Amino acid sequence: MVCTATIQFKPVKGDPEENLRKVLDLCGQAITAGAKLLTLPEMCLTGYIWPNASSIRRYAEPALGVSYLQLAEFCRNNQCYLAYGFAETCSGHLYNAQNLIGPGGGLLATYRKTHLFDADCTWATPGNSGFISVNTEIGKLGLGICMDLNFDDFVLYHQWENTTYLLLAVNWLDEGFHVHPYWLHRLYPFSGTTLIANTHGWEERIAFSGNSGVFIGNSCLVAAPKSKDHILCIDV
Repeated sequence: MVCTATIQFKPVKGDPEENLRKVLDLCGQAITAGAKLLTLPEMCLTGYIWPNASSIRRYAEPALGVSYLQLAEFCRNNQCYLAYGFAETCSGHLYNAQNLIGPGGGLLATYRKTHLFDADCTWATPGNSGFISVNTEIGKLGLGICMDLNFDDFVLYHQWENTTYLLLAVNWLDEGFHVHPYWLHRLYPFSGTTLIANTHGWEERIAFSGNSGVFIGNSCLVAAPKSKDHILCIDV
């Protein structure tokens, strides 16, 4: 059993330094609560809605960039695992990506979003990493980003790989209905634990649903509110 933290967070648009400061504060609160496996939302250092590649390129980082270095130090100091979503730049391409850092501060994996949403297509290249599940001392940790959940190949991969904890970084839109039944429907037949870290509130003219949660089978174990930053800590 591992103490997990699913962190709901709304970033300041286009201010990665301030967002990193806030993320580190929230992660510190999670560590105080005993967490050893932390999950942050999609694009949590920059905001999500960008009209074109040139508008976000200045905020994109290499996988081993400045934000990684600070978050790696945090993981090393607190002996924890951390997954976070960010805008990655690599060889002239931009990706909607997710890093997984281990307790030694090393980069265990970088996942690039396979199934792009409309808002990604204005700037991001489709991911070429393939789906990822990493063996660790606390089990197999799977990575995923938002729209991936809408596709059977993603969930079936993690079921086939016997992923223990599926760490989903999302910016899930508010479409006017409670999102948990849909998430649970899409997660079937995955039998592991899923941590879904979402954002909330508005960005540009888009509303996000909040309601981050921890799920096993057909059950939600714990859930965040629709709005405000929130930390869900639970032993699973």
